Parts: sequence; C-alpha cells; structure tokens
Amino acid sequence: MPKDVAVIVRRLPEAPAWGTFRDQGGEVDVQKVARIKMKRVLWGALAGIASIVTMSAFMALARAAGVLGDPPPHKITKNIMKKAGKNHPKKQQSVPAAWALHFAIGASLGALHTLVLDENDQRRVIPSTMYGSGVFAGAYGVMLPSLGLMPPPLFDRTGRPTAMWLAHMVFGATLAGLHLAFDGGARRKNQSRST
Repeated sequence: MPKDVAVIVRRLPEAPAWGTFRDQGGEVDVQKVARIKMKRVLWGALAGIASIVTMSAFMALARAAGVLGDPPPHKITKNIMKKAGKNHPKKQQSVPAAWALHFAIGASLGALHTLVLDENDQRRVIPSTMYGSGVFAGAYGVMLPSLGLMPPPLFDRTGRPTAMWLAHMVFGATLAGLHLAFDGGARRKNQSRST
C-alpha cells in the first residue's frame, strides 16, 4: 500500500457499529473501506432525494399560507432559461426542469452530507439541520444572488427567505432520520449474520 494511503487509512475511525474495516490479520481492508464509503454516498444521494420530497411538502404548505410566492426552484429555473436565451419560458418546459434540478441538487447534497459530517452527526438532527441551514446560507445568501438567479434574502419577498431557511432545516432533519433508519437496519442485518 502506498505510504500516503496508509497514513489516511490509519486515521480512519475505529470500526463503526455496522461493520469492521479490519481483515483477519488485523490490517485495514482498503477495498472494504472504499465499498462501505461508496455505499454510504449512494445511500446519501437516495436520502437526499427523499429529503427533497419532505422539503417540497413544506414548501407547498408555505406557498398555500401565502409566504412563498413562486417557489424558488421554479424561479431559479426560469431565470436560468432566460439567461440561456429563452425570454419567455413556457410552464410545461420550466416546471419539469425545475423538479429535475431540485431532485438532482437534493441527491448531490445528500451525498455530500455523508462526506461532510461524520457517521454519528449524520444521524443527529441538530448537526444535520445546521447542514441544511448552511446550504441555505451558501446558496441563497451567496451563490444564487451572485449569479443573478435570486435576490439576496434581505431584498427578496417578505417571508420567502424564512420559509426557505425552514425548508432547508426540514431537509437536514429528514436526512438525519433517514441515516438513523439506514444505520439501524444495517446494524440489525449485521447482528443477524453473526448469530
């Protein structure tokens, strides 16, 4: 094993509850580590998609309450289409594109969640809701306004930034719940194998 890889592998946490990284000789099984990490990243992407569903349900409630207006995924998609030269994007084009974009971003952020937070924090609501808040701050506070796709929160429609911040917290909390369910199921599966 190359020296730099060996240093990284030695720094890996001890065996988590859902499996071990050590082979029969006590050495770290790098291939097993990679497989487990890849499974977690893929699981994170699926959890991100499911979390977008709960986030979208919250956004639908906020829209029904009159605080959201045009949902940001639709507004962002329309602005992207306008910047691409479609001055008046049709709803039958922009709505499916907005949903596709929203689910793709959710999958990416779910996968990133597994890489950014350690395994214990992935299952905890507070770090995961903070992750959702960080996503909101980075996207709506910096990235989207700098690209001209959304106004900064202080200049946006009254109530929309608060509703979107809460929606991102729902996204993070759902990720935590799904990771907790996944890890609990994996633990039960490993326990049944060992008995």
